[in-house]
Amino acid sequence: MITEVDLSGTPCFAPGATLKDLKKVNFIFGPNGTGKTSITRILGEGLDDARIEHNEGDSSNREILILNSKYIEETFKETEDGIFFLGKASIANQNDIEEHKRNKDRLTDSIQSLQSDKEELDKKQSNAELELLNSVWDTKKLVPDQLSSCLDGFNKSKQKLLGKVREYRQNPPMPEGTLPTTLDELAQQEKGLLTTTLETVPQISPIPQFPRQLKDLPDLLRTPLIPAADSPLSDLISQIQHSDWVREGKHIMETHQDALGDRCPFCQQQTPQDFSENLAKLWDRSYDDAVAQLRSCLTYLESSLEQLSSFKGEIGKHQLEDVAEYSRNTQLDAIEKALSTSHTLLEKKLDKQSQSFNAPEEWDIDSFNSTLRQLGEQVNALIGEHNEKVNDQDNLQKEFRNKFWIVFSHHTCNTPFTDYESTVEGNDGTMAKITTITGQINEKTAERQRVTELINAAERSRGDIHPAIKLINRALSGIGMTSFELGASTDDFIAGHLPDATKRDGYILLRTNENGEKEQTDVSTLSDGERNLICFLYFFHQFHKDTAHTGKKFTVVIDDPINAMDGLSSFITSGFIRELIRSILQFNKTPEHKFVDQLILLTHSTRFHIETSYELPTQGKRAKQCAFYEIRRTRPGTDPRARIKSTISEPTQTTSIENEYSQLWKQIRNTHDSLTDTSNTDHLETLSIGNTMRRIIETYFIHLGSNATITELGRSSDPATRALMAFCNNNSHDALDMNLHTICSIPLDQLFTAFRGIFISNDAEDHYRMMMRTDKQEEGMS
Repeated sequence: MITEVDLSGTPCFAPGATLKDLKKVNFIFGPNGTGKTSITRILGEGLDDARIEHNEGDSSNREILILNSKYIEETFKETEDGIFFLGKASIANQNDIEEHKRNKDRLTDSIQSLQSDKEELDKKQSNAELELLNSVWDTKKLVPDQLSSCLDGFNKSKQKLLGKVREYRQNPPMPEGTLPTTLDELAQQEKGLLTTTLETVPQISPIPQFPRQLKDLPDLLRTPLIPAADSPLSDLISQIQHSDWVREGKHIMETHQDALGDRCPFCQQQTPQDFSENLAKLWDRSYDDAVAQLRSCLTYLESSLEQLSSFKGEIGKHQLEDVAEYSRNTQLDAIEKALSTSHTLLEKKLDKQSQSFNAPEEWDIDSFNSTLRQLGEQVNALIGEHNEKVNDQDNLQKEFRNKFWIVFSHHTCNTPFTDYESTVEGNDGTMAKITTITGQINEKTAERQRVTELINAAERSRGDIHPAIKLINRALSGIGMTSFELGASTDDFIAGHLPDATKRDGYILLRTNENGEKEQTDVSTLSDGERNLICFLYFFHQFHKDTAHTGKKFTVVIDDPINAMDGLSSFITSGFIRELIRSILQFNKTPEHKFVDQLILLTHSTRFHIETSYELPTQGKRAKQCAFYEIRRTRPGTDPRARIKSTISEPTQTTSIENEYSQLWKQIRNTHDSLTDTSNTDHLETLSIGNTMRRIIETYFIHLGSNATITELGRSSDPATRALMAFCNNNSHDALDMNLHTICSIPLDQLFTAFRGIFISNDAEDHYRMMMRTDKQEEGMS
């Protein structure tokens, strides 16, 4: 149980102020502004606060439950739909739900925004994809006819063609120079591989090889054939160099000997007797051998020309174009020209044997033969490749088609893909952005799902409020308070109310209409007193639940529960408190209060103080379990400049508190008696006593007297009186804002003079003297 509370460190209380010797039931009485809230604030810190002493071995075995203005603020929450919630747990749960829903809405908005951005990117990427699809399809027109078969199976579907190109573009392009870069270049390599069914062809054979005897042709052409020197005619023939003419004449003589006889075929003269013999000596056997050699070379040349012509003809007529192309080879043409020229020269040589002729400069039989062998090998290699293709045409077609797709994909279609990739790929491309946004959407969607689960969990944790409604409505109806009652938001029998199953712990305010029907009413129609009463009743309902079966003991602290309440409301609250007191003191132990063994009640109302304490015993054991305290405002020490502080009395077993009106006059007397320096202008003291004077004037002249208003009381020419009456014309809550400066600037002696003057001017001086306990001769302040 709590035994003592150190108040000395608070702004309101004087040094050394202590609330001590606390009992089971404790009443603390003090006017507003004297420090009651400071006491509850300390108690609100819990038993571990160093300013609180207790006799518990373990502080965790006791809990303090406090009903004060803060509790009321935290216990009542309105919503825009006319539903309100009671209890910190329910409100916190509702706040969590609302915050989670706001968070969910924010996530939904964010997701929708991201989805909108993604849709834009998807559209941009889709357009790029469509542009790529159409561009690749149009590129198909660039395929040469001889390569068109490579597109078989891809001529009816744009998507299929694009998929094939993408498949090849996944692999890097071939190294530069490995393949052609255009389809036209590739088409030149097709060679019927794709367009025809190939057949084997024979190789070119034989390959011409010229006889080595022709190597001497240049020498034979250059060497003149001269008649023999042992003939008497040789000197003359050599001198006149007409051996060819002589040789021709000899041939005529031998051919036409019968007709010529011994005459010369040229001059028709008689020839000498030994002329034929000497003429024959000019062309002996060596000469004949030389001529025979020339004739043999001529034969070789003619044979070689025939072989070369046959070779070129066979190549030129070949069905393989690459082979036929060799028939126009410049090397072959050069060899053929050299042979033909040499043949002509050799014929001339045979005709003009004594003359010298130059063979073609390029004449080189070994070189000619080597060139012919190389050309033959090249031609036959082409033929061999062709024949290999014939034997492996299927595989070669596959290889060629693969080359086609590489060239088509990496080169022919490169521009459309470059445009597409500049839009779609890379860090700034749509694909990367879509991936990022998709990840963000997934994260936020998962977060929204998590928040939704939190909302669902919070919704499931809503408690049943019907027991609280039953207790509160029973308390209200028990004293005849029928102006309002509470209902649940899930109720479906109320006029003008649509049940809200999602807020099953939400309350609605019900009032009876002119037709006698219960209808939902705006919560804002509740007065402060009605709101406070609802919170008071809910406090009792809730602590009945909170204190049960915890294994703990509880101290209940109630601070001024009747603020703004009317008489009926005050009657309800005092009744609940008396029941709690009876249970604590074991007069009538109720199950609801079983674990509450201490009460600390603070109030400024004498009526409420009396209503809650009148049943307490004044003698005996139970009387010793009760303690009464009174808070007073005093000036510590004798220094007139010292600020007024609150002190708290020693505990007593009985109360000395009278009714509220008498208590107000008691505060006036205490302040008047403690006033020793008329120049003191302590603002807090002036404000406090000014508020007390206001309440006395209102009570006596309006509630107890016959004055309808106190407006006429403020028409005095005295500034202090006017200020005091202006202060009186505002309620206690507005006073701090409206006339604070004026009332606080008046010295206490002037304020007391104005207060007394109001009673004198209204023929109530006797009442003033009676309440101030002064004799008739006292004038003002002594």
